[in-house]
Amino acid sequence: MPALSKKQHHVIREYNKRQPLHLILDGSVRSGKTHTDNLLWISHVYGMAKPSKDFIITGYTIGSIERNIIKPLSEIMETSITLDQFGRFDMAGHKVNCFGADKETSYRSMQGMTSYGWYANESTTHHRNSINEAFQRCSGEGSRIFWDCNPDHPYHPVKIDFIDKSGLRDSEGNLAILAFHFALEDNEFLTKQYIENVKRTTPVGMWYDRRIKGLWVAAEGIIYESFYRETHVCEPFEIPEDWPRVRGIDFGTVHPFVMLWGAIDPDGRLWIYREYVQTHTLISDHAKKIK
Repeated sequence: MPALSKKQHHVIREYNKRQPLHLILDGSVRSGKTHTDNLLWISHVYGMAKPSKDFIITGYTIGSIERNIIKPLSEIMETSITLDQFGRFDMAGHKVNCFGADKETSYRSMQGMTSYGWYANESTTHHRNSINEAFQRCSGEGSRIFWDCNPDHPYHPVKIDFIDKSGLRDSEGNLAILAFHFALEDNEFLTKQYIENVKRTTPVGMWYDRRIKGLWVAAEGIIYESFYRETHVCEPFEIPEDWPRVRGIDFGTVHPFVMLWGAIDPDGRLWIYREYVQTHTLISDHAKKIK
């Protein structure tokens, strides 16, 4: 079994000490989240007494489960794991049931079963119906829930409803949710060359913040995915009078009516210095406010 990083040791130690019902690992790509969950999952399933019990693994698709979970589990356990025609495999005398969770109707495949544990890979890609159903299935005594995910937009339900509630306890005082954040540098086994290369080849802006920094930043609805506030926003300054001025309008009634004021510098860069945004307003009223 591969050596563990300091962060992985810390997470496993804290999990074993605090025994949360629901463990969530989020953060940047290649930071060691999934490997940590794999080890904890093996420990949980092997620690469950017989007779045979059911467990659940969910992912974006069955294919992603095979790539991200099944293959690494096979390597750790030094065995060949193959899914049967129903998407199941045997583990420590128990039955592990795998489900894709990306569609509105994916949850139906899980209905009716009692699970003693659930492992959600890439949980931000799951449809909420699948998440709700899997929670309901985990009614077996001693069941535990393990999630891993990369960051998405800051108002994603996985962040708001679960990660932000790390430390929550139930009415009996048991730890309900425990979350840990991973950064790229937490993986001590990545070479310096790899880290420099992945940073250099990842576009600056939303993708860099999410995949490299592990930040939950907005993306939905934006036009320029490489917009980076630290680069593209500055303190106001006096605009020279000889810079050409332009205005742009995007008409809307229910959707926002927007006007932008800009100035073009000698190098051809457009500086936006004023903005007007309003909804549910008559054109005549827009005109008065703009004037």
